[in-house]
Amino acid sequence: MSASRSILIVIFLDGFLTIVSCGMLFLPYILSFIGLSSIGPIAGGLFSTFQGAGIVSGSVMAMTQSLAMSGWTIVLQISTFIFWGIFSIIMFIKNKYNI
Repeated sequence: MSASRSILIVIFLDGFLTIVSCGMLFLPYILSFIGLSSIGPIAGGLFSTFQGAGIVSGSVMAMTQSLAMSGWTIVLQISTFIFWGIFSIIMFIKNKYNI
């Protein structure tokens, strides 16, 4: 693989991980904006408006509500930043020592 192609791959992956990290950083706020909290749907919110009588198991609304209530948003944020940090360290070492 040529050096310029390798650099382009690193720049692409670093940019992708940055976007994913920012998305994970704002995920709790996005869920709150659509009307979900850690204790369930917020009364009068967007989510409860479209919820209707119930939520079908396995639907997008069910998975979104589970995501908001389970605490996975914190886990996703932490794991994304750890992965991003490890990737950056590996790329720094690779570029410094031309591995």
